This record gives sequence, structure tokens and C-alpha cells, in this order.
Amino acid sequence: RKCPSRSDAANLRRSLPTLIFLAAIFLVGSRWLNLFNAAEASQYTHVQYLGFSLFTVPGTAADGCFGQNRSTMAKCFLGSTDVEEDLEARMRVMNTAIENAHASPNWDRSNATLKIFMAPEFFWRGPQGAYPMTPEFATAVRRIIGDLEQRLGSDRFQDWLFVLGTVIAVRVDQEDWVATGNSEDRMSYFNFAPVQIGGNSTMKIQFKHYISTIDFPETTSREGAPPPVPRPAKRPECFVQRSFTEDCRLRYGEMTSDDVRHELGFKHASVVVDGVFDVKGLTIGLEICLDHLLGRLVGDLGPRKSVDVHLISSAGMNIAQGPVATNQGNPIFLADGFGRTAMSLNIYGRGRESNKLLTGRFHYDVGVVYGADSNVELGQWASSIIAAFAGNNPGAARIAGMGTLPGGYQGNAAGFEFTQINALGKDWLTMLEGFFDTASYKEALRIFSLVGADVNRRVKIEHRHLFNNLPDGSAYFPTIDMYGPIPVNGKWT
Repeated sequence: RKCPSRSDAANLRRSLPTLIFLAAIFLVGSRWLNLFNAAEASQYTHVQYLGFSLFTVPGTAADGCFGQNRSTMAKCFLGSTDVEEDLEARMRVMNTAIENAHASPNWDRSNATLKIFMAPEFFWRGPQGAYPMTPEFATAVRRIIGDLEQRLGSDRFQDWLFVLGTVIAVRVDQEDWVATGNSEDRMSYFNFAPVQIGGNSTMKIQFKHYISTIDFPETTSREGAPPPVPRPAKRPECFVQRSFTEDCRLRYGEMTSDDVRHELGFKHASVVVDGVFDVKGLTIGLEICLDHLLGRLVGDLGPRKSVDVHLISSAGMNIAQGPVATNQGNPIFLADGFGRTAMSLNIYGRGRESNKLLTGRFHYDVGVVYGADSNVELGQWASSIIAAFAGNNPGAARIAGMGTLPGGYQGNAAGFEFTQINALGKDWLTMLEGFFDTASYKEALRIFSLVGADVNRRVKIEHRHLFNNLPDGSAYFPTIDMYGPIPVNGKWT
């Protein structure tokens, strides 16, 4: 093989600056091209979460759950026996919450921020625990949901995203009933979240896959109401073998986009595939309750893909119970039907990894979880009153919610903006009565009122010296909990 000559080496030395210059142009150009593509991928640099905090779980005797002859029931499904009346009452609640959120000065008006409004699981279910899929139901949905589609599709909701709770429905297959006579063989159960991108008239439908044991609690007929739908039942061999394999998990049904439009009455709906959809270049993942615990979204994505924002609509779930699908620093938002909203940012980037707790349950490494609910705020309020009168606070290093409840004790200790507003206004109780659990709010109001009255008496009559200002107690009604804006990287990996 011929060795390079001296002239070849000299030519190479003369060409080297030019090669370096061209390489630099290529690298800089590639960098700017990547930045340009990232900017093109999404207009959103931030998201703001507007979580609708509401009890959507079944009512109790305190909510008027009585059976025949006024017998007390442990649980019951609330709502009107007239399906159109039931849907309209729930729609008033949803519309009021959305309009009050929109009227608030606390959401970011920038078009670089996507505003995400999310309601909890079981918002729409009726007094039987599920809406029978009849032509009357489809007609009512077509009219009532159609009005909502049109309203949310207006320009004033540009740069908003709505997850409108979930709908529970059941379909009876008469042919299977005649063939087998077994109620569980003739029932198909559905649990799905209607999703709408603001300024767009098309709805998306995300189906829940797995039925939880708490989805259909044991209950009997409420006085004046039709009987609840039969509880889904596992096959006998699953109980005998105590099997928790994939084959023995109870599953909800799913539908095609055509079936959703024709059978359920959603005129412009399309079914979400693998729990992921796009909002102007921002990748959103959505799970419903038990699907999160079982890692459905992460499983569908696979090990190499993630989402920019991970949403969970649930009733009895928390973020750390399942794997999260965002990259490090990107948000996970939860709206839970036990009156709670929450957020995590996967700050360590290990949200798909878990360890077993001493209880035997698995806990995922999602980092700090920020959450807002009445119990934590009541604890904070009580601690603040003690400090105001005594000057010291018991457990001052770990007051309820300290650093994890946004906007809670010691102001904005969580490091980002947080605001709570009354979701339904002064008529909230009248609006909810008979359709949603109100006993929890009434009891919280009673406690706030009793303690508040005693505090005022002591201040006025005893002329007590106060070390701090007395806080107001207000966590006894449904709220819109506003988290952020929170930055996102807007990058699919």
C-alpha cells in the first residue's frame, strides 16, 4: 500500500481549517434546525392544571340512601330516574364549573400555555350505577353533549383541553340472555372519558380497560329508584384459584368510533388509541383509575416512548400507585372522585421504577406529590389557629401539607403558583343535592363553623392576644384547583 507523500500531507493541512469551518456550520445548523423543529412541534411551553375537586363516589345514608321501608343503605347511586333530567343536572354542574374557571383571573392568558380542565371518574353514572344504553339515552346524549361540544368548540376556549370526567354505561345483549340466562354473560360495561380540545368541535373518547372492585359497590334498590345494574362477576375458577392473571381481570368493553357515534350519541367522537393524543404538538397521555395502577399507558408506550403530560381521572387512586409516562420534570395531573386533586413532576426521572412498601403495596418513584383536599386544609387551618393563640405550633417541622399542598401553610411553600376558587358559586349545595355526595361537605362545613365560632368568641370576649392572623376556613365546597403554569419540554422521546 502506497504511503501518503509530503505534498498530500501539506494539502491536508491547508484543507483542515476549511473542513473545521464546514463542520462547525453543519453542527450549528443542525442545532438551529432541531430548535426550529421543536418550536414547530408545539406552541406550548407551559401547561396549567385546573382540577375540578368534587365527590363523585356513591352516596351514603347521610345523602338519603334509604331502601324499601326506609331501611338504611351503606351505599347508593344518586341521580334522577329520568335519564334526560339526570344528564341535564350533571351538565349544569359541569358547565358552571367550566364557566367559573374561565371567569377567574387566575388562569394564564398566554397562548403558549395549555389550560387543562379535568373532572374525576364517575361524574356521569345515574341512579342505577350505569346508564342503560337505550335509544332514549343516545338521543339525550346527542342533544345535551352536543350543546357542550359546541360551547367548548368556541374560540374563547382556544388553548384549553377538557377531560370531562367519565361516563358509566351498560349494554344488555338480549341474544346472550336468551341463550344462557346468566346476567353476567349478557352485560357489557363501559367506562369512558369524553375529551375535547377547546376551539375544536370534535370529541375524543378514552375507554377505561379494567374494572376495579370499588367501581360497582354492593348495594340494593334505593327507595323510588330502579334496581342497580348487576355487579360484574369473575368466573368461578378465578375465585377458586385466587388467580389475578390477565385472563381473570374484569374488563370494561370498548367500542369503535362509529359505535360511539351511533350507540352512545356522541356525534363527532373518535376513540383515543393507546391512551395518547396530540394537542398542537404536545403529547398527552390519559388513564382512568385502575388502568394507572396496572401501568396501562406505560405498557402501551413501551420502554422508549414518553408523553409530555400524563393525566389521570380516578376515584380512589393516587399518582405514586402506578408508573408515570413523562420525562424527568414533566407533569402528571390527577383528579380523584374522593374530592382531591394532585400533581407530580417526576423530578428524579424514575417514575417507572417501584419498590415494595412494608404494607406489601408497590410505590413508584415519582418524587414529591402535591395535593389539595379538605382533610389536609382542615389540618392546616387547625394548626394555624393553634399557632395564632399559642405562639408555637405542634409538629412545626411537619405541619399538614407543608411544602406539598400548594398555597397551603406558610403561603406558596411549594414553589409554584396555586389558587383555589369555588367551582359552583353560592348555590353549590342546591346544585349537587340528590346527584352527588354532599354529606362530606356538610360535615366539613359543620366542623369549620363550630371551630370558627369558638375562635371568634375567644377573640371578642376573652380579648386573647394573637401571635398571627387567624386564617379563613373554606374547604367545604367543590373547588377548581389551579396549579401552575408548569413548564414542559414539549419533546417526544
